[in-house]
Amino acid sequence: MALVTLCPTCGTTFRVHAEQLQAHGGRVCCGQCRSFFNGFSTLITVDESEMICSSRTVGELLEKHGPETVSAHDMFADGGYDDCPESSPPSPSSSPSDWIDEEISFDQEERQELSPMWSLASLFMLILLVGQLTYVFRMELTETIPNTRPYLEKYCAIFSCTLPFPQQIDLLSIEASDLQVNPKNQTEVITLTATIRNHATFSQALPQLELSLTDTHNKLLSSRILTVEDYLQDEIGTVEFIPPHQEIDIKVHFDGSNLNATGYHLLLKYL
Repeated sequence: MALVTLCPTCGTTFRVHAEQLQAHGGRVCCGQCRSFFNGFSTLITVDESEMICSSRTVGELLEKHGPETVSAHDMFADGGYDDCPESSPPSPSSSPSDWIDEEISFDQEERQELSPMWSLASLFMLILLVGQLTYVFRMELTETIPNTRPYLEKYCAIFSCTLPFPQQIDLLSIEASDLQVNPKNQTEVITLTATIRNHATFSQALPQLELSLTDTHNKLLSSRILTVEDYLQDEIGTVEFIPPHQEIDIKVHFDGSNLNATGYHLLLKYL
């Protein structure tokens, strides 16, 4: 069985498919006069072996019986193809274009009008997605692509977000350190010096240091967490990070009286 519909404007007949009509809500664009109409309103079912190509016969039957009552028997009663003298029955080998008037076109103009709108909407959604991913993974981006940091800082300035420096403690090391009692009768003052190296390919945040003082038996006497403010008192505000493959020297003075410390341990930490 085949589905046939009729353009009410020019009378052109079409063979249609139910899936096409349902997908477009029955909206059809006539390939002959380019007018739009509801394909369901003039839809009939005929046997493929009895297809005709005259829109006049289909139109007369639609006016006489209405789209819901027209059948293949009505279309070919009293002589079958004699009702369509100018046409001949289609051969089994003939293609659909041999026995239909026009190919059907579904909302081509409407889709062309909507295409730029969908493109703009898709572009906007893509930009929004990239912006959200940039916000969430901004610090990871500075690690994988260090050169993006200046641009990400401008991004955060616009959207009022922070961009902390990475904290990969396993890529930091203490290259040298020393703990000494100050000379010139300042035996109660102990001075700690150390050199911290960043082995990463990106800048890293300044770490904290855990200093542990021990006696001659390596017994713990005291421990203290040294913050950035503690070991960069004179340079605080000017040093914010350790550049890639660079070193930073620190120096800390503190009161070591009554401790009698003879040894120490120094560890790097991110809190």
